[in-house]
Amino acid sequence: MSYPPPPRRRNRIALIVTGLALLAVVALVVVVVVASPGAITGTAVRSPSEQLTDEEQIEASVEAFEKAWNDGDFSAFDPVLCSGAKATDEFTEDEFLEARDMGGKLNLTVESVDVDGDEATADVANEGENNQDITLVREDGEWKWCQF
Repeated sequence: MSYPPPPRRRNRIALIVTGLALLAVVALVVVVVVASPGAITGTAVRSPSEQLTDEEQIEASVEAFEKAWNDGDFSAFDPVLCSGAKATDEFTEDEFLEARDMGGKLNLTVESVDVDGDEATADVANEGENNQDITLVREDGEWKWCQF
């Protein structure tokens, strides 16, 4: 009676080398993810030379104003306004909602921007007409809409 040959012993050194290689790959992935700002959140990170210009920041502020207004979202509207606009008696949620109901939705376009230090005037059109000069100020590094 013949017996099957004994099972082949795996080479321990090959297993150790394979394990170390896998560990090195995992460590490399962790280093790349941790060292890449925005890699986890998926947000694009710009180098200093690619930072938004004042005009681009002002356009983003106008877009945030428009979105908060159109959504009737007072909590999103609040951070878009400068401290001076929020200090007025009209800056309440009830006044905001009433103005929103009377004014309807906005479709704003920034036609031009004139920046003078920490103050700016944006020529803003609604539905491509009725242009208005909107005052914005830079507070804590962000451009804020200063009219309500």
